[in-house]
Amino acid sequence: SETIRHVVVEANAFLISARAINREINNFNFVIEYGAISQMRFLPFYTNQLTGGNTLSGGHRKSTVPGISPVTLVEKYGQPTALLMDIEGGEFNFIEHELTFLTNLRIVVVELHSHIDDGRGIANARAVLGRAGFTMAETLFDGVNHTDVWTRDL
Repeated sequence: SETIRHVVVEANAFLISARAINREINNFNFVIEYGAISQMRFLPFYTNQLTGGNTLSGGHRKSTVPGISPVTLVEKYGQPTALLMDIEGGEFNFIEHELTFLTNLRIVVVELHSHIDDGRGIANARAVLGRAGFTMAETLFDGVNHTDVWTRDL
């Protein structure tokens, strides 16, 4: 059987079918895991709109989603070399607490949500990635969020 090299972890149940349609239309081969990256077994998820949500607070609709640890993903699908992360504020906690997972990657693309930042989150996330041996290759700012591309040699 073919090895899965692309895994999408989606916590918004409303977006699962959209992800599947995207996969089919574009003839992609990726697996969709329902849940949120976390060491917690279950965590709250707040849906703001059809295309948004976060694990922090403030949505119109609260649900509980399964937590999926990076270790579980590696055991199930193998060690990835790249991570693309847009987790609506959860990136600060993830980067700070998943250093072991991050050190096995070559590329990290992360959207850093400045509207959720407490004034230290973006600077701390960038410092942690730097200490993990990554170099910022590019950063884009859309007026609200920063999207950083970090690379490193393994």
